[in-house]
Amino acid sequence: MFDILSKLGDIKGKAENAKNEIINKKIKYSDSNNYIQITLNGKKDILNIQISDSFNELSKEEKQNVLLKALQEALKESEKFTIDQFKSVVPNIPGFNLF
Repeated sequence: MFDILSKLGDIKGKAENAKNEIINKKIKYSDSNNYIQITLNGKKDILNIQISDSFNELSKEEKQNVLLKALQEALKESEKFTIDQFKSVVPNIPGFNLF
């Protein structure tokens, strides 16, 4: 019984560490042409968006497409980081596919 409680305490501590890493992690994503760089954290909070001068040369439709794709990809990277953090904490329990 105490062994189980000890393991639960360990998991709780690791989860708290993972949560802090997720909050403090800065994930940067740049599109392939470096028009836009988006910085966000593991909670998917957008922290910064930098736009290059050459972005202004694009048409309105191109700007919308570049911005939309950049945001989608940045959010995917943030989500992947978050899932990887929690996979390292949560034990692999057969029959429970949490991620």
